[in-house]
Parts: sequence; structure tokens; C-alpha cells
Amino acid sequence: MRRSRSRRCWGAEVSAVMVRIQQRQAAEQTGLDDAQAYGELPALLTHGLTT
Repeated sequence: MRRSRSRRCWGAEVSAVMVRIQQRQAAEQTGLDDAQAYGELPALLTHGLTT
């Protein structure tokens, strides 16, 4: 049960980041264009899941 909650939490976080990318908020804050931001998303997720 704990694992499914964790997955839902990560799913919600990834969705929120994707919305920020689509709304150009990530570009404004990081200087990354959409493709670069989406390219960083797997690394962000992997780092979060392994630390």
C-alpha cells in the first residue's frame, strides 16, 4: 500500500512539472526551453526515487 501511495505522489509531481513546462514557467525560472526541460525530467525523477 505504501508503494502505491508513493507512485501516486510521484505521478502528481511529474504532472505538475509538465504543466509548468507547458506554461513556460520552467523556462522563465531555469532558462531551459521545453525540449531541454523535458529532457531533464527523467533525471529529476530518477534522482528523486533513488535518494
